[in-house]
Amino acid sequence: MHIFPACSIKALSECEPNQLVRGIGHSGLAGFHGLAATVVDQPDSRALIILDDGLPAYHVVQQPDSFQVIAFDAKPTLEVDPFGPFEAQAQTMFSAIGVVSRSKEHWLMRVREHYSDFRPRQGCLNLRDGTLINPIDQLSSVAFFGKWRVTMPAANGFLPPIEVASFEWKESAGR
Repeated sequence: MHIFPACSIKALSECEPNQLVRGIGHSGLAGFHGLAATVVDQPDSRALIILDDGLPAYHVVQQPDSFQVIAFDAKPTLEVDPFGPFEAQAQTMFSAIGVVSRSKEHWLMRVREHYSDFRPRQGCLNLRDGTLINPIDQLSSVAFFGKWRVTMPAANGFLPPIEVASFEWKESAGR
């Protein structure tokens, strides 16, 4: 029998950067959809980029060998909407959580610390290599996209991709 989507249970430390995962177990992170990531300057840690909460968030896992996830084999795709909220220069969106920025060197997604309601720290997911890095506030020669979605391929190449998560920046929401 063909079972779709192909997936396996793995330790987070075994996942590739940018691999689509879903949390399992009894932690507060069970059930989420997200991306596995490495953490700059922390080679033994991994990060989860959580996509389910409306605003992308990160959670650094200090012991990724004992943190279990369902890891999907299909490679996810980030689709930015070129017709959605957009800024060709830094104005309102440049530091907003969830916004994707494109510069000559980087594709970055601004994320916030997951379990912190009082002044949560921010970071950036380097979308090319799947690394959680410190925020980059590049204000020139950069474009900001405020609408995107993450998809995975459907079982049949004739069907549209399956949407895993989506985001749209709204100025009125204070994002």
